[in-house]
Amino acid sequence: MLQATPRNWFSRTYDLTRGDRCLATLELGRFREAGSLEIDGEPYEFSRAPGWGEFVLSHGGGEVCRAKKPTVFRRRFELTYGGEIFQLTCRGFLGPRYDLEHGGSVIGQIFRYSLFSRDVTVDLPQRLPVEVQAFLTWLVLLMMRRKKRHGA
Repeated sequence: MLQATPRNWFSRTYDLTRGDRCLATLELGRFREAGSLEIDGEPYEFSRAPGWGEFVLSHGGGEVCRAKKPTVFRRRFELTYGGEIFQLTCRGFLGPRYDLEHGGSVIGQIFRYSLFSRDVTVDLPQRLPVEVQAFLTWLVLLMMRRKKRHGA
């Protein structure tokens, strides 16, 4: 299980930790749906294709994984990674909780630690590498930011 913790209350930078160990640093883009990730000094990039494009995690000029929103009416993504398709769907009522599904079963969750905190708990299967877990976390943080900005 990972914990995504902002560096301070107004920060766009989150440390992804497991226990006491910082595994990665995730930064949300300032004005657009983009961002960056650093794992052991290796840079990764989060981006979105123009228009209603897909969300992409890239590293070293190559694509690691991608996600698309099949509908604008629901907070749901379809993630393609390693030839497999996963669904990330918002299920929370009081606070955002996203379930990760594969093959019709829930295999993990990403949720805000509490209503009064910006910390996010990332409880995803270990078979997904840290960079893919960070990408899913970035998508959830984007949705939380959208909701806050638009009140939806």
